[in-house]
Amino acid sequence: MYLLEVLAETLADAAIGFIVALPFIIFYHAVIIKKSGRSSFIPHIIAAYIFCYIISFIFTATEIPDVSSFSLTMLQISITPFIIENNEQLLLNILLFVPFGFFSPLLWKRFQNIFRAFFLGLFFSLFIEITQLFCHRVTDIDDLIMNTIGTIIGYLIFITARLIIPKLGNFFCNSSLNRKSEIYVYIATVFIASFFIKPLMPI
Repeated sequence: MYLLEVLAETLADAAIGFIVALPFIIFYHAVIIKKSGRSSFIPHIIAAYIFCYIISFIFTATEIPDVSSFSLTMLQISITPFIIENNEQLLLNILLFVPFGFFSPLLWKRFQNIFRAFFLGLFFSLFIEITQLFCHRVTDIDDLIMNTIGTIIGYLIFITARLIIPKLGNFFCNSSLNRKSEIYVYIATVFIASFFIKPLMPI
């Protein structure tokens, strides 16, 4: 019951982060659609919105800092792997990144390569762990390992789903929108909105 309450609270809080980032994401889509002269990528855009919500959920669940909690004191780092104190927490760290690992190759063909998917999950998790240095949380190598494992599991789920539905790998990928920078625009937009704007929301 407690986990369900925490999940509900995190989902609601993540929705706020997504909502404050949404106008900037819509503007980005409007610009690239205008440049391409096409508007036939609705599946890609809808899936991209879901992906951005997933990013907001991950940022919320991992409690990245914002302007109100940012601090340069009491940096805490754990670099010794597999000091397992909480199996439940390790499992949650894996599950947290499974949707990220699924939607990345779903949306972008370049991440339909396992090595690129691996490094994407690794560096995204590393980015989060680095930000946690500045909000009185422990930056833990176990989190980095479990998050990356979660990404690979999500990737494998995508590969399995593509075997069942062969067109899945192309349906949500759009060559006109499939820019190398797109995924990083989403991550940066949600992060900046969560860092600067979300703390100012009256909710």
